[in-house]
Amino acid sequence: MTWGIAVIALALAVLFVQGHRTAALGARLSPEKVRERTAISAVVILAWLGLFAGLASSGLLARFDLRPPPLLLAMLLVVVGALAFSLSTHGKRLAQGLPLAALVGFQAFRLPLELVMHEAARAGVMPPQMTYTGWNFDIVTGVTAVLLAPAVARGGAPR
Repeated sequence: MTWGIAVIALALAVLFVQGHRTAALGARLSPEKVRERTAISAVVILAWLGLFAGLASSGLLARFDLRPPPLLLAMLLVVVGALAFSLSTHGKRLAQGLPLAALVGFQAFRLPLELVMHEAARAGVMPPQMTYTGWNFDIVTGVTAVLLAPAVARGGAPR
């Protein structure tokens, strides 16, 4: 549990960078452009992770005495950042440049994440409402992705 969230976050960061590289290769860009897009995505994701690592290690996110709580603002930043990226040309290139099976399979990260979160709730460091024992069923998305991605890759699933 101690390293679970960090390992999952780093694995997703690697997949993010690899996804950009794969999309650039699929677009038949020059090797220089592929390297450029891969490097930019690596810098962006490292900066994003660094921002939240810095906020967490500073103790600011644990300050629930402040109004609004900084954790709430950080969660809002995550939602706004994800929305901004998905609506950007970079997000569009990534979504259009990856196979559908990769986009579906990516959601498999939810399975190990939910298991780590469940252990965190059992240890008393996370509210159980955030886990499948508290009626949060993101784990179903993860399991479904594991089962569905291979079928999508073989063309055996309806679009």
